Amino acid sequence: MLILVMVVAFSGCGNNTNTADDEVIVIKVAEWLADTHPMTTSLKYLEKIVEERTDGKIDIQVYPNAQLGSEETYIDAVIQGTIEMGVPGTMLSKYSPGIAVCEWPFLFSTWDQVRYVYHESSIGTDITANLPEEVGVRNLGFTVNGFSEFSCKSELKTIDDFKGLKYRAANLDYHISMIENLGANPVPLPFSEVYTSLESGVIVGQYNPYATIYASNLYEVQDYALESHHMFHPCQWIINEEFYQSIPEDLRKIFDECVQEALDYNWEISEQYDEEAKQQCIDAGMTINVLADDARAEIIEAMQPTYELFEKNYPGSQAWVDKIYAELESKGLM
Repeated sequence: MLILVMVVAFSGCGNNTNTADDEVIVIKVAEWLADTHPMTTSLKYLEKIVEERTDGKIDIQVYPNAQLGSEETYIDAVIQGTIEMGVPGTMLSKYSPGIAVCEWPFLFSTWDQVRYVYHESSIGTDITANLPEEVGVRNLGFTVNGFSEFSCKSELKTIDDFKGLKYRAANLDYHISMIENLGANPVPLPFSEVYTSLESGVIVGQYNPYATIYASNLYEVQDYALESHHMFHPCQWIINEEFYQSIPEDLRKIFDECVQEALDYNWEISEQYDEEAKQQCIDAGMTINVLADDARAEIIEAMQPTYELFEKNYPGSQAWVDKIYAELESKGLM
């Protein structure tokens, strides 16, 4: 929705080329990550440079910590146009199945690999190319949540340590399958409920990047982590397509340039923050074990039913994985 401050108000559509001096375009951005997370820092950076470079004609308002609802809720709101922008993770795979491949367990092992695939190559663009026409949103670019690590109230070292644990899973079939294949009992929950569920004992473990574990204070309610790098979580910056096209062309050009700069900034700061967050978790008292190679191989073997589920429920997944590996091989990143 285009909100015009002063006396003019309309719901935006069409390709305007100019905007009146007294019109301010408001872009509300919904996300679920914490105020101090690099994602929020990057969105605040976008807010600053867009408002500066458009002389205040575009007003970006960032709402972290799921203030505008859970991830599933605000994805629907962006699709419907009641919220202009949102930052989903792979929950968007319900509308664009190719996005699910981004979280294929153990697909990546290094930051160089994920940076190339999602920020430097055309793969990310190709994966989300269907969104404007089929879903009504546009992916402005991939950003970083990070490499996921298992964390728990009890110590984890091998797959045997997961057996019978009540473990939070994102409410996606392959996340639930992954937890089941570890021998744990999946408890699907939105991230906004993870802290209180750990605190109350509804769950004893979860998985997220160190940046999220630290920024969301999860180290306060669990003492152990297993550095597994088992899944990389990208996020997308999505915008309602009709709204995007209704932004006057001169302002849209500035907006697009600022978005690219903010995406670059997000990738620049995220890896360093992840390392800092890991150390901060240790300083706060967490014990972190690194997944040994033999234990990793055992977990990967246990993931075979999850890989089969990908191909069944998200046809073409294996082809995307093969394409990603071929690209990485061609760049010497394998």
